[in-house]
Amino acid sequence: MITDRNTSERLNAKTLDQMFINLVEHGYGCQMKTAIVTLDAGKEEFNVFFLDYGVILRR
Repeated sequence: MITDRNTSERLNAKTLDQMFINLVEHGYGCQMKTAIVTLDAGKEEFNVFFLDYGVILRR
C-alpha cells in the first residue's frame, strides 16, 4: 500500500509514460528510443498548456 502522496503521483506518472511508450513502440512499430523522444517532445510542447490548468508534466 502506497501512503506517500508524492510516491503515488510519481508511480502514476511513470505508469502513464510507460503506457504511452508501449503504445508508440508496439502499436506503431517504432523503436523504444523514438517512443521516448516522442513522449519528451509532447511533454515539452504541451507543458505550457497544462501549466495553465495547474498540472505539471514530469520528465
